[in-house]
Amino acid sequence: MNEVISISDEKVMIGSEDGTAKEYPVSSLNYQGVRVGDKVKVYE
Repeated sequence: MNEVISISDEKVMIGSEDGTAKEYPVSSLNYQGVRVGDKVKVYE
């Protein structure tokens, strides 16, 4: 499963199981209180 690896004011970096990472807007998450280490599913 993907994991949140860093958070800034407007962006969240999510690492994938294959070792890649991608940045997304914090507003694209569907829950409040996101934290580094959270396991997330990514749907594009």
